[in-house]
Amino acid sequence: MWLAAALVGCIVQTNDPGTPGAPGTIELSWTVGAAGCEAAGVADIEVQVGQQTQTFACAAGEATISAAPGRYDIDAIGLDADGAERYSGSTSVSVISDETSSAHVVLSALPAALRLTWFFENGRLCSANGVSDISATLFDDQDFLIDEQDVDCDAGELEFAELMPGTYAAVLVAHDGSGVPLFEGDATADLDKGDHLMVEVELFAH
Repeated sequence: MWLAAALVGCIVQTNDPGTPGAPGTIELSWTVGAAGCEAAGVADIEVQVGQQTQTFACAAGEATISAAPGRYDIDAIGLDADGAERYSGSTSVSVISDETSSAHVVLSALPAALRLTWFFENGRLCSANGVSDISATLFDDQDFLIDEQDVDCDAGELEFAELMPGTYAAVLVAHDGSGVPLFEGDATADLDKGDHLMVEVELFAH
């Protein structure tokens, strides 16, 4: 009986899953916009595969990455010479032990965002100025209306997102609880691809 038990123990130990297989290789290539890295102003490509992140020269056009066997989502970010994120793209690939898998990712321009905060010329806060809400209107450089937002004044900020690169003008109007305008201010901003810019707007008595 003891011998049989010992043999069973050996069998269980022998059939225990072994160590993970040897890593495989990803041959990753990329396309940046319609005209390539230089025209897009992209210097480097930051690639995330699983838990590893590596950076490659955009002009190289391709990179070799080692990864454990499995299925991966690949995220690629196009960085300008200052390290700012301007383009992005993603793809997926299956990695097989000791084999090479090919993947290609297309990167497109990232939208910009404009965050606005406000303060009053007299230095007082919203309630002390009798202000309940802020109405913000965003125009492009051709004076086309892009977006409108109404927020509680005490929120202190708002954001216009998913913007195309360009020059924008924002007009903020502060209202009392009845919708009467009490203060107004404006600001302009130049946005590039992927920018996340914050602008403070001073509100003057209407």
